[in-house]
Amino acid sequence: MKSGVYLTAIRDRGGLRQNLPAYAFNGAHLLWARYVAKRAQFRVRFGAQRVTLKYFPGRQGAGSQGVFFFREHYEPLLEFGHIFFEPGGVALDVGSNQGVYACAFGLAVGNTGRVIAVEPIPRQVARIGENLGLNDLRNVRVVEAAISDHNGTAELDLSAGDTSASIVTGFGNDRIAVKTTTIDSLVQDFGLDRVDFIKLDVEAAELLALRGAVETLTTHRPTLCIEAADPVLFDEIRDMMSGFGYVCHKFDASGRLTPVTDLGKPEANVFFLSRETEARLRQEGKMA
Repeated sequence: MKSGVYLTAIRDRGGLRQNLPAYAFNGAHLLWARYVAKRAQFRVRFGAQRVTLKYFPGRQGAGSQGVFFFREHYEPLLEFGHIFFEPGGVALDVGSNQGVYACAFGLAVGNTGRVIAVEPIPRQVARIGENLGLNDLRNVRVVEAAISDHNGTAELDLSAGDTSASIVTGFGNDRIAVKTTTIDSLVQDFGLDRVDFIKLDVEAAELLALRGAVETLTTHRPTLCIEAADPVLFDEIRDMMSGFGYVCHKFDASGRLTPVTDLGKPEANVFFLSRETEARLRQEGKMA
């Protein structure tokens, strides 16, 4: 996720001023890890779980610095998203980067659950493996591919950094060929009989991903988390998801879900809930 989006999200949740002492410590730790230590690990909370992660020094946009600095306040999904998970659940982490959410989801669903992490960049696939090992997770499978609306190949543009890599935008000089697959294909290939949650962070390829997930959305009714940085694209996604009977929400500062109809500003995460899930969470007191 881009730095401006998550800074706005943290500020809106009241986290900047409240957590300044922790951020100062994290900043000093970041400098030490980047310039002194050969290896550095850190931990983030995901509900009752504690996720251990490795810090991977690299260029801006590699995907480690933001979560290292802000920890669980990095995104609303990391701070509050544990409410969507239970032991035995099944989740897809699409656009996994270094596997922060793959690890968090894997711990949350436990040994009886399953997580599929999808990531097209080879160096990030290797990092996912390292983080899975740190958390002793055997219920997470990693697929080296980009999500699209068809199975095949595409060019992935890396010019703006790994966290902004896209198969539909950019196209600078730093490009690699990648395999593409669909969400429906993943569900079929892994023999999934349920899909409870999908995190979708694919840098403007969300509509392609959703067009390749029609059967999954219709049959399994998963909750979706999507980055909403582009108001025009958000409107298209919202209209498409409305056709499947989904309603868009975001977390407020207290961790309760509130409806979103229009995108007044970029959002780190928005959540599309089926009507059934919305009704259940309202009964549980998790809706504003």
